[in-house]
Amino acid sequence: MKVPFDALADPVVRNEKLAHGTELPVLGRRVVFETNNMSVLGAVERSFGGWRRLAKSFVEPAPACRVRLFVEDGDEGPGNRPPLRYRLPRPGTLVLSTPGSVGVAEADRGEAYAFVTPALVAHDWYFRYGVVEALTLMLVTNMDRHPVHAATVVRDGGALLLAGPSGVGKSTLAYAAGRAGLQVRGDEAAYIQLQPALRLWGMPGRVRLSSAGAAHFPELSDVPPVSEINGISKVVVDFDVEKWALRPVERVVVCLLSEGDGPARLERVEASEILDGLTSRVEPGFDLNPEEGRLVAERLARGGGWRVGLSKDPFDAVPLLEEIFNAL
Repeated sequence: MKVPFDALADPVVRNEKLAHGTELPVLGRRVVFETNNMSVLGAVERSFGGWRRLAKSFVEPAPACRVRLFVEDGDEGPGNRPPLRYRLPRPGTLVLSTPGSVGVAEADRGEAYAFVTPALVAHDWYFRYGVVEALTLMLVTNMDRHPVHAATVVRDGGALLLAGPSGVGKSTLAYAAGRAGLQVRGDEAAYIQLQPALRLWGMPGRVRLSSAGAAHFPELSDVPPVSEINGISKVVVDFDVEKWALRPVERVVVCLLSEGDGPARLERVEASEILDGLTSRVEPGFDLNPEEGRLVAERLARGGGWRVGLSKDPFDAVPLLEEIFNAL
């Protein structure tokens, strides 16, 4: 696949003016994207274009972050797909690289930039998830949008955070809930704002299922899996979110998920158990700001929450989620 790009006028990129750009309110934070390549701009649109529907009243007036994506010739080496590596040399700084590409996000400056090859851009999902979204979210999540490892489902202005360790079935339950009519605002991460009030933000619509999770849903049998950054294959499904209200949610309840061999079950749990569930064994990538993470967990744990024991069939737990919504 050829990815044509505008040649850079200045080889050291001093104040290079890029021909293609847009501004989007990602998670309610203004982000300006600039590039010398229309394919890259298309990737940005596929990742974040839906945020145009966010009402202006929810967009923070703070200065915009800036993400600049330069396409230039380079050698990504042998193999079908260039391997991506990540480094965190200091808090708030992400460095990513492949054999022929490099990118940096600096949260304290509100800026990110990457020099990427046409070969990397041609791997659309991999480039979007591994470069465009990684750099952008590194900036935005350091601006009072703390990431929490949980899936999110929404109904009637209330949100359930489905929290639990990797592999417990968060994505599978989220997809089953979406099939049943609940809104899916993310299958892996929720983003929590603390000031001036608690708000939950999500990346609506996308669900990434393991092969075991996808096997529960016959309509996904012909959907080919994609290989993620870590090499694990997932079936990626996007819901049609055009009819959903794209706004943060202020009524949030945590629901801890656990595996089980018997029927699905529901029970109330105290704040201490919710706090322990959110702060013990925090997954890599969600542990970059432990102090803020603790504050977020304490706020989410107020008033306690729920625990859902999952059965072998994810659809068994969906009525339990509806029961929690009815109690909100």
